[in-house]
Amino acid sequence: TNGFPLNDGGMFFIMTQDLKANGYSLPHFTTYNHADIPFAYPPFGFYAAALLSTLVPDSDLMVFLYLPAFINSLSILVFYLLGKETLNSRISASLSALIFALAPRSFLWQVMGGGVTRAFGMLFLLLMLWQAVKLFKEYRQERLFLTILFGAGAVLSHPQTALHAALGGALIFLFYGFNKRGFQSAALTGAGAALLTSPWWWTVL
Repeated sequence: TNGFPLNDGGMFFIMTQDLKANGYSLPHFTTYNHADIPFAYPPFGFYAAALLSTLVPDSDLMVFLYLPAFINSLSILVFYLLGKETLNSRISASLSALIFALAPRSFLWQVMGGGVTRAFGMLFLLLMLWQAVKLFKEYRQERLFLTILFGAGAVLSHPQTALHAALGGALIFLFYGFNKRGFQSAALTGAGAALLTSPWWWTVL
């Protein structure tokens, strides 16, 4: 109802504009407030917003207002899937998803202006944790691939979800994968995510 992304949304909006103006190559700096802030932020959300706004002319603000809420809503479903995998009960998973959906911290941070990156980070984080549990329970190549893919998505979306993915993955490993196959899976996941995200972090370095 405000008509403009709240709080830090102004900077994220400008960073998306900078990305589009630079032909979708990462700029060295953002033009926000002419402060020469390095463009070192994980870029997935910027690319998603920029590409989506390109499909519908004059929709840049609409993307920033509605995309975070839509992506964050998808996280509720993934939280349920994660709960069902860890709790082994649909009822318990449903209740946990309901609590997650109604807890303010599950959506306030993700739907404000900067949510165009944070909502994706939360979604990819939950997807990675869900697949990691399945992977450590029963190794399959497709589960390894999805864990790597979603882990890379978390890293490319937000700095804190990258940290949470590493810590969450380590906890899941201790509970479900503390064996030889689990060590191999964990090592491959870390190496794969680092490789997939290297075009971004190498550019930043």
